[in-house]
Amino acid sequence: MFREVDYASGEANATMNLGNIYSNLGEKDKAIDHYNQALPYIHLFDNL
Repeated sequence: MFREVDYASGEANATMNLGNIYSNLGEKDKAIDHYNQALPYIHLFDNL
């Protein structure tokens, strides 16, 4: 949903939250995948 309206901070937050959920469930590979998906957005915000 966030991707459709180009809401980068929302997409980054949702993706990080999914990573946290997978981490808490013990699904470390899925968690890392979601964290990696959020990295470009985090770097974007660091440059603002």
